[in-house]
Amino acid sequence: MVPDSCGILIKNVIKNNKLTHAYLFVGPRGTGKTSIAKIFAKTINCLHPEDGLSCEKCDICVSNNLNENVDIIEMDAASNNGVDEIREIRNHITLLPTVSKYKIYIIDEVHMLTTGAFNALLKTLEEPPEHIIFILATTEPHKIPLTIMSRCQSFEFKPIPVATIKERLKYICAQENINIDDKSLNLIAEESNGGLRDAVSMLDQLNAYADGNIKYEDVLLLNGRINDDEIEKFMTEMVNDDLNSVFTKIESWQEEGKNFIYIGDFMERKGLSGSALKIIAIVTMLIDHIAATVIIRILKFGGYNDGLYQLYRVMRNIGRIAFPIFCFLLVEGFMHTRDREKYALRLGCFAAVSEISFYLAFN
Repeated sequence: MVPDSCGILIKNVIKNNKLTHAYLFVGPRGTGKTSIAKIFAKTINCLHPEDGLSCEKCDICVSNNLNENVDIIEMDAASNNGVDEIREIRNHITLLPTVSKYKIYIIDEVHMLTTGAFNALLKTLEEPPEHIIFILATTEPHKIPLTIMSRCQSFEFKPIPVATIKERLKYICAQENINIDDKSLNLIAEESNGGLRDAVSMLDQLNAYADGNIKYEDVLLLNGRINDDEIEKFMTEMVNDDLNSVFTKIESWQEEGKNFIYIGDFMERKGLSGSALKIIAIVTMLIDHIAATVIIRILKFGGYNDGLYQLYRVMRNIGRIAFPIFCFLLVEGFMHTRDREKYALRLGCFAAVSEISFYLAFN
């Protein structure tokens, strides 16, 4: 499941014996960083490697597979993030490996280390013994000091493609005698966001829920996802001004805990770009806020009116659909834009319009 580029790089490093003293595995959760770190550590120490792969027959490989190799030390920085833990490593790195060629430290979630711990680790990386190799894994490389990163050889793990995850899930289902259709497997793979671990966890949960006979409706229910057919029908009802059906469907989705962001996802998959969706969401929310403001003001000073109140409810329900789409797309845009100051200014202007409209309504 390791990305092809990372697999080729790691394999060539071992085959050509071009090892360095520190490696940094970077990538989203569930993409195989820690698993590959363990395989990498085993292959480095293998007595008879074959074309950059471990032989799986020597004493070192056997002890690794049984988790009995004392020369491979795993550490979770999320729970061992202090200076004392890193100092303990420094005190032991001078000792030679017991049975292997290298003593290898695998530090997972390394970005969780404190500043003091990073400083202590830096000293170790600056002057490492020849028999020591560090493999650091992280999901948040921006939290790691540049002084640490510059002393590591980095490997970037990309999200795993949907097709690859789907094939692996299909294999698991065949081995575990789980009945599931191709459409459901594809949806699970899409929902995992490139993380195989999340996909397998989702499959386990669905298997427990459906007792080995997973249906597409089960996947939708457990993920809070809205069926594409339902969204298409919902859009048709909106175009045809069938407001009664529209509001009934919105209330039903809310009671079922559905996530309205899937409406935006559906529209984007049907060919509407993220920019177009953003414009639609912004315009919709502006209309919602301004109209609701006017209605609230009329109700406040002109007395209760059933027709105006129903119109107010219409505006509120429009906002319920537009707001999550709007927020999601804003965050996506902010993460990918270069001119973040200008982007933040636009967001501030929109927020100001909303606040002013509500201030005018209640004053």
